[in-house]
Amino acid sequence: MSYAYDSFVFHYVVHRGLTVLCMTEQQTPSVQAFRFLAAVEHDFTRLFSAARWQTARAYAFDADFKHELARLMALNAQPLQDEKVLAINEQLGEIKNIMAKNIELVLARGEKIEILVTKTSVLEEHAIKFSKTATKVKRRMWWANAKWGVVLVIVLLALVYIILALSCGGPDIPKCR
Repeated sequence: MSYAYDSFVFHYVVHRGLTVLCMTEQQTPSVQAFRFLAAVEHDFTRLFSAARWQTARAYAFDADFKHELARLMALNAQPLQDEKVLAINEQLGEIKNIMAKNIELVLARGEKIEILVTKTSVLEEHAIKFSKTATKVKRRMWWANAKWGVVLVIVLLALVYIILALSCGGPDIPKCR
């Protein structure tokens, strides 16, 4: 949030009960002010525990934090042009990272497609071998069934002959003619 008063603007951020405030001239870009506030909040919460700063009295951290605050003010006092260049460089870095990830994903996808094509070829070869083997097994089983059928017919004919021979008086079947 920001509030303007005369030629000054008060910017502040409240996060988890910690209020960070700065005062700037009106011509100072609010982006620069909020970048400074974020840096102050980050460094302050890094250096001091929440339990400590939530129960502290006014100016309790002045001696411990004033050098850090001066350093942050010096860093953030750079002109906005540097800010824009930094922001553009940061965006370019992010775009570069995204593009690198996309290229990695495309390459990984290409590798997966190559693996899939290879596996498909192997599977096709196995399917052809399986089909040929299945045809051979089918033929063998048909011949085996045919042999058993012939053996069964011969056994039945022999059985019929034996029954006829016994009922007709001998192997020549003299009584049945």
